[in-house]
Amino acid sequence: MTAELPITVVADEQQVSREAVNLMAREVLKLTQPIFVCVQRMPEGIRGEHLYVDAEGGYHVIRLSDKLGDEQRSCTLVHELTHAWQAERYGVGALKQADREYAYADNPFEQHARKAAWLGTVLRLDRNGWKEQVTA
Repeated sequence: MTAELPITVVADEQQVSREAVNLMAREVLKLTQPIFVCVQRMPEGIRGEHLYVDAEGGYHVIRLSDKLGDEQRSCTLVHELTHAWQAERYGVGALKQADREYAYADNPFEQHARKAAWLGTVLRLDRNGWKEQVTA
């Protein structure tokens, strides 16, 4: 068994499965930096966001809206984890440059993360959905 990434989840236990986030981040996306995930109040229309903090060796912060249902939260989490993968693979500078050069909908990194998000319907990352998959 591989070691777990340092992952901190600040959410209701039913909202996000730490075990599922670790599996997705470490085994699927091969992320190497620590991840901090929180479910919180977000501005209207914002489902989530990924931030890379370049301090203490670097870490990812993923914020998810508390207004999302289980499946939508799971898809948004996969979307934001994809941004974490992009940041580690291409560098934060490449993501910021794309933000400056493209409109949001045309940004290739956003398009890629939107395509990946459908995995959230399959790999449910909420606690109940994850338990159903593991025990099935």
